[in-house]
Amino acid sequence: MDSHEGTWISPDGNSINQIDHIMIKKKFRSALFDTTAFIGADCDFDHMLVVGELSVKLKSKRLTKIKTTKPNIEKLEETDVRNTYAINLQNRFGLLEEKEITLDWETKSVVTEIAMESLGPCINARTRNNWFDKECRSAAERRKCCRMKWIADRANID
Repeated sequence: MDSHEGTWISPDGNSINQIDHIMIKKKFRSALFDTTAFIGADCDFDHMLVVGELSVKLKSKRLTKIKTTKPNIEKLEETDVRNTYAINLQNRFGLLEEKEITLDWETKSVVTEIAMESLGPCINARTRNNWFDKECRSAAERRKCCRMKWIADRANID
């Protein structure tokens, strides 16, 4: 058996079997070109990573994405800004009290508009939590080196 056909190595390292497979729908079977098992992939168990190569023609749908900006709600912690925002809301809804106010999209848009005027746009709307720092990267590299050494030692047993 070719080394790239085997997907599982026995614990003693003497036998390699093909027990993992790729399942694909019948209508896509002509799109699957090649499958292979990666021996050096860091999967952290005795099975190997099985990868298949697909060639699929997809139809594209053009979706128009509306870019929205959020108001900077952190500014509400400042007393002056909070008071200005409250006064602007009271003034705007004071004018609307003559009509019947219902909780609908029009009311929501008025509140959002006032928030954007009073608070301004949020500059860092999407901040990422950078938990994967240098320490995590070095630990992953040490783990990868140990795994590659373990794979090399098992290969020398044969």
